[in-house]
Amino acid sequence: MNLQQQKLRLEKIILSYGYADTRYTDIIISSLNSEHFSPQVQSTFKYLKKYYEKYNAIVTSEYVNNLFTMGKIKADGHVNFNIIHAALGNYPIKDTADLKSHIDLLREQIVKEKTVILLEKFADKQPQANEVVEDMKKIIEFHNYQYMRKNVFVDVHDVDKRINGYLAPDMSDNLISSGFQAIDEAIGGFKRKESIYVIGRKGAGKSVLLFNLGYHAWKDEQNVLFITLEIDKDDYSRRIDSYITKIPALTLKTKTLNEAEQMILKLKMNTIKENRDENGLQHTAVMHIVESNANINVNAIKQIVREQEERRNVRYDVIVVDYASLLQPTLLYREDRLKHGQIAFELKNFARDNDYLVISAAQMNRAGEGEGIVTSGNVANSDSIADHLDYGIAIVVEKDPMIKTGRILSFKTRDGNPFNFTIKKNYDILRIEECEDDTLNWTEDIKQ
Repeated sequence: MNLQQQKLRLEKIILSYGYADTRYTDIIISSLNSEHFSPQVQSTFKYLKKYYEKYNAIVTSEYVNNLFTMGKIKADGHVNFNIIHAALGNYPIKDTADLKSHIDLLREQIVKEKTVILLEKFADKQPQANEVVEDMKKIIEFHNYQYMRKNVFVDVHDVDKRINGYLAPDMSDNLISSGFQAIDEAIGGFKRKESIYVIGRKGAGKSVLLFNLGYHAWKDEQNVLFITLEIDKDDYSRRIDSYITKIPALTLKTKTLNEAEQMILKLKMNTIKENRDENGLQHTAVMHIVESNANINVNAIKQIVREQEERRNVRYDVIVVDYASLLQPTLLYREDRLKHGQIAFELKNFARDNDYLVISAAQMNRAGEGEGIVTSGNVANSDSIADHLDYGIAIVVEKDPMIKTGRILSFKTRDGNPFNFTIKKNYDILRIEECEDDTLNWTEDIKQ
């Protein structure tokens, strides 16, 4: 098997994934374009890509045959599609890692081919130095290709719609409450299409804050999906039970409830069943939990959300991913800085493209521990994460578990004012409460 045959085989293996499952389709069109494929394979890739972008599904041979019958595609493209498509079933589908490895192999082979072509130029003539540099740039750009989101055009002079929007009495309906007065007053509230990160040191309460933000969004009549990559779904649902009943999560876990707690449990758990909050108020929004594996990528997150929306017949407004540091980027990177920056970039695009508010978390480095001010440089692993956020929120607490206060502060705000306020930690019942008197020293020893 010569090099060209090997490359053609790689292309068929990759496309076999794309035509098998949309979660693989998303990876392929995010990593490759038609120029990565041989001429006889390009039409098969183009039909897959165009159909997926328009209908979020996999194109069928029947659909392509209909296009040909209607004269919308050329005969050679139709013939090539049928030949390649018929051969795709000969290649076994394994998993995401296997697909990514084949994509990497294809990229490497293309770069080798282009490098050989460049070297042949030296054999034929002595090219100018700038010509060689330009050719090498093209090779690098081709190797690092990433699928670009569709552009959206706005004429800034067309102001009538914006005026009506600003003056509409239901403008607040577009905003999602954080549940914390200091945040909502500073920024007005969150919006769909925004990406938010919570950062904190280990044990600071990042996951508890994620849960509180998601729960508060549900109380604001937003459909919320929690995707937990680290915590068991039963443990996560116990958080809701503990929050509403005010019975410590550990007590529920160990099943050591006293008589009074048993009575409260039966009473309050019925409010959850009736879709009421801790105050007994009725809500129409839903709140769901999905447990998944760590080391999945954002494309898998997309697939999880789609599956749940189809299965539950619901359109989610808020997606809480607990948490981003456990994800992998769609494209492989050796450096953590690039890896985590790419994950933040992909989560932002996920929010923008699908009209979700996406909330996740990352670690805070030691430099931000105990400081009164937190900056984007305090995000562990990558200083580029903040570049892709609409809002960055830090939670800072003392190491001493007896100190029951801490602070929540912004390290990035896209549209609004910075915020910095005192909180009371009730982590045993998964609650973070905003202190009304923010003159309280956040290191003050408040013991329960």
